[in-house]
Amino acid sequence: MANLNQYRVSIETLLKQYAELGKSTTGVEAQLIFDRERDHYLLNYVGWQQEQYLCGPALQFDIKEGKVWFQYNATELEVIDELIALGVARQDIIIGFHPPYLRTHSN
Repeated sequence: MANLNQYRVSIETLLKQYAELGKSTTGVEAQLIFDRERDHYLLNYVGWQQEQYLCGPALQFDIKEGKVWFQYNATELEVIDELIALGVARQDIIIGFHPPYLRTHSN
């Protein structure tokens, strides 16, 4: 259970850092969505950039069966090393957007 709480804090810290980096004066809002009960964590962007409406996820994580599932990355950021530095064990990180046959190579 200690790992689970640490993993929650690590994911939330990482997403908060990226939300701060992505703050914009263009009208696009960084939204942090944390569902600790179901262990879903999302950095979403919504708003107008010039004449175009934007709405969509940037980074998404889940915690399932004690593992951190990196579900989505719409950025060019390499966040795995940052998660590890924040206390998530490398062997507990699953790249969810990789097909199952490649996941054995992701941790």
